[in-house]
Amino acid sequence: MLEKILKMIRKMLVIWVMMLLWWPTTSSNVKPGCQEKCGDVSVPFPFGIDNLNCAKDESFLLTCDRSKTPATLMFGENITTLNISVEEGIVVASIDSAMRCYNESGLMRETVFNQNITLGSGPFRFSDTRNKLTAFGCDTTAAMTDRNESFASACGSLCSENRPPSMNITGDSCSGIGCCQTPLPKSLNSLIIILSTVKNHTQFWQFNQCDYAFLADESFNISELQQSLVLEPRQKMKSNITIEWVAKEETCEAGKNSSDYACGREARCVYSKNVQGYRCLCKEGFRGNPYLPEGCEDVNECEEPENYPCEGTCKNTLGNYTCSCPLGMRGDGKVGCQGYRILTIAAGKFLLQSFVQLIN
Repeated sequence: MLEKILKMIRKMLVIWVMMLLWWPTTSSNVKPGCQEKCGDVSVPFPFGIDNLNCAKDESFLLTCDRSKTPATLMFGENITTLNISVEEGIVVASIDSAMRCYNESGLMRETVFNQNITLGSGPFRFSDTRNKLTAFGCDTTAAMTDRNESFASACGSLCSENRPPSMNITGDSCSGIGCCQTPLPKSLNSLIIILSTVKNHTQFWQFNQCDYAFLADESFNISELQQSLVLEPRQKMKSNITIEWVAKEETCEAGKNSSDYACGREARCVYSKNVQGYRCLCKEGFRGNPYLPEGCEDVNECEEPENYPCEGTCKNTLGNYTCSCPLGMRGDGKVGCQGYRILTIAAGKFLLQSFVQLIN
């Protein structure tokens, strides 16, 4: 009888372990039952992958291209998503650079690519603080506008004769000699980049075969670009860009009074001037995904003494913590306690008594 019971228990344990292995994992960053990753990229709510029920709305629905290894997360048709940050309200993505190549006869028309890209109708904008239009080459002009032609801007790059762009650039700056940069305006959700030349590269094509223009974010490194072009002069290039996003294009006040307010419990609302809408952040003392109803969870500060110092007794509270100074000391334990611990006083008294006995 006992042996039958033990066999039954073993079978139940095997079934239980198998259920744990096959049961879909949950995450505080996505809706229940939704996929959290595409390849190496985490996709937190309000974004979702492939399934509209997993995203806040259609604007935040992304596509996972599993035909590639690893799988690639796509923002629209031709923007590859590299990282999504809920805390900063940004998407870091990769796009193709505009380019034109030349030979002794002039422009090689089959190499011409002018970038024309849109972020769609959702609450997304190119970051005006993290991106710059950047051009690399000699006898090179890069111009940009949007699809509505509401603005126009350009920069030019020149070189000394018989010297490639890499030899004209000093340090890591784009000053107009071999490389130039110009900032983006606010609230831009489409971009057209066009390259042109004044002298058709007649003096430069032997050592500067191609011109490039692209958006460059904070990760752009001129030295890496130079080394790459030395190895492969006519290569196609990509650049990383930063896209800012919000939950909805309205003020915090309007959002709080609407039925579809996006911020969950213990979350606060912040307004973006660039995107002209609000996004959500967990309140101080909370951490997690502020777009999920219960996504912001209390931080146990007592378990992170490197971030939340305490000289005495630490006690976690909702959204905060207290720190009592040790017995015999006074002050704020988070900043520093003053006085002497009772244990220190007792130890000192014991040592004094021992010394007196010794000399007597």
